[in-house]
Amino acid sequence: MPFTENKKSYLDSLFSISTLLKRWHTEIQNKDINKNYMIDSLNKWIKKLEKLRHEIMMGKSK
Repeated sequence: MPFTENKKSYLDSLFSISTLLKRWHTEIQNKDINKNYMIDSLNKWIKKLEKLRHEIMMGKSK
């Protein structure tokens, strides 16, 4: 089963996204960022989540 084979990769990706979001949250609280940085960061996280979702969906269809 593809998901089982790639479980570690998925978990690593989710951990990475979680860590980056926590870091981003801390930076927002410190107010050391600007609006463009926030938008760029959100776009990066959205792309990572969409890629992960696509990988999971492709794995389920096999």
